[in-house]
Amino acid sequence: MTNRLLPMFFLLLLAGCGTYALTAGGGGEEPKACVSEEDTFCAETDEQRAAKNNQNGLEFGAQGKNEEALEYFKQAVELDDTLPEYFYNLSVAHSLLGDHVAEENALLKALGIPTEDPAQTKFIMNAHYNLACLYAIKGNKEKAFEHL
Repeated sequence: MTNRLLPMFFLLLLAGCGTYALTAGGGGEEPKACVSEEDTFCAETDEQRAAKNNQNGLEFGAQGKNEEALEYFKQAVELDDTLPEYFYNLSVAHSLLGDHVAEENALLKALGIPTEDPAQTKFIMNAHYNLACLYAIKGNKEKAFEHL
C-alpha cells in the first residue's frame, strides 16, 4: 500500500470501528439465573451453564443492559474457556462499558483458542477486526495491520 493510501485506509477502518452490538436471537425475556441446586439450570454441565450464561448476556446486551451482560459473559468464560465466542462477547461488553484494556485482553484470549469450528471461526475473524479497530484508534498502525 502506498503512503498516500494509508491515511485514507485508516479513515475507512475507523469509520467501521466502534459499531459494536450485542444481539440475541430471543425476545425480551428476563434471563434466568440459578436459584437453588434443585433448579434444572444448576444441575447442568459447566458447558451447558456457560452457554446459557452467554445467551443471557446476549439478551441483556440486546436490552442495553451492558453491565448485567458483562457479568453473564464473565460467568460463561469461567465455566467454559474453550470457545472464542464467549471471549469475543465479553470483549464487546467491556468495550461498550469503556474498558478497552479488558476488551483487548478478552480479544487476545479469543484469538488464542484454536478452533476449526466454522461457527467459532467467525468470532476469531471479528476479534481480529475489533483488535485492528482498537489499535487504529490508539494510533498503533503496525498492530492494527497485523489483525487485518
